[in-house]
Amino acid sequence: MLNEEALEQINRALQRIFSMTVTRTTYREVQNVVMTVTKNQQEDADKLFQALMTGNANEDLTTGKGLQKLNQIMDQYSVPIRLARDVMERGEFINLLTSDSLNSGDRILFLNRIRRVDGDEFQFVTDAASTVHILQHFMGRIHELLESDKGKKTVEELGPQIAALQKQLNDVADATT
Repeated sequence: MLNEEALEQINRALQRIFSMTVTRTTYREVQNVVMTVTKNQQEDADKLFQALMTGNANEDLTTGKGLQKLNQIMDQYSVPIRLARDVMERGEFINLLTSDSLNSGDRILFLNRIRRVDGDEFQFVTDAASTVHILQHFMGRIHELLESDKGKKTVEELGPQIAALQKQLNDVADATT
């Protein structure tokens, strides 16, 4: 059972951790805090970590004022802890892709911005031809998935999105003829 001193230790450690940018190691730092506070007792660590992740405390973790303090900690840090896990597991995956049209003399360019789950962001410029080249490249990668059972299953799961993409491509192709 966690006492108020342990809860204050957790609170201070989480304040320190989340006062910095969330990186791929932030989640590990949270895990270290949980293990330290629970004195490496795996069952207690699992309960505390589950409470911090879900925002739901089990009454066998603490009671009374301690439970109030734990609820405050969970309210403040459950979402950042889940984000830290997402950054650790999927940090390099695309979180957001946007683009703007730019007029450049007699042609239109696209200023593309990609933001990863870990917050890194970069931008690049394409024209219509290079945008089509990117589409061809990635469609080739999707086509490669059909060569394995696991890949086929993935493509089947994406069926509705692929059908919508096909319709969009057909609309563009029809407009050019």
